[in-house]
Amino acid sequence: MSFAEEQRELLLIAFQGSGESSDVGARLLQRLAAGVSSRRRELDATNQRDPHFDPDVLAQAIVGMWAQVLVWWAEDPTRATRDDVIRTMTHLQLFGSRGERIDLGAPSEKNAFNTPKTPDGDAPQ
Repeated sequence: MSFAEEQRELLLIAFQGSGESSDVGARLLQRLAAGVSSRRRELDATNQRDPHFDPDVLAQAIVGMWAQVLVWWAEDPTRATRDDVIRTMTHLQLFGSRGERIDLGAPSEKNAFNTPKTPDGDAPQ
């Protein structure tokens, strides 16, 4: 998100441009996806594998989702606040669109979203 804020024009050129710039964007996405897939395979090797996810398909989905949202946001940053983008994408990635619902709270000034509270109402340490 910080990169998208600081390098908005570069992001738009790389992912919306034509010719060489779109080739750079495509290669960047391929490298990012390869890294995500590799890390997922490392988890698989430690028996932390979720059988629902193929590492390569998951990597393409995650990278594609983030790239699309960041380009969409960079085109017009008034569409959503930085905190709304981070909170939504984090929740989606962690829990899915119909997954477990947790209250991430309103954005704080210190971080993108508040730490969820324990049943006692205290923030975990």
